[in-house]
Amino acid sequence: MIYDKSILICTKPAGTLIQSALVPAFERLCGFRTVYASRFWNSVQAGSSIDRLAELPRLPGEAIEAEMYAVVNGTVYRITQAQEDEDRHNRPIWLLSLKREERSYDIALPKEDSDDGS
Repeated sequence: MIYDKSILICTKPAGTLIQSALVPAFERLCGFRTVYASRFWNSVQAGSSIDRLAELPRLPGEAIEAEMYAVVNGTVYRITQAQEDEDRHNRPIWLLSLKREERSYDIALPKEDSDDGS
């Protein structure tokens, strides 16, 4: 797997996303897998759907949980499932099932640091 896309993992702040922005946890490079029909229909039967499937390296001591958020290219996805797995070389990875919520979460993008000191 080639990790060539930036992914920002975020947590939800206290309250609602309308009241405050997502809180960045860490940023890493990831790769995207194809969501095959069987995985897609299994998620539909479970009452949800998967729009993207991301793979990224798993580092010791870090935790990613369902209901956290991922930002890819300025688009916010909700993490519906976070699986600990290994790649074909037996290196630890995360497999994240991502769901796009029809722009509902875009207002909660993390605030960017401004360079002008304001």
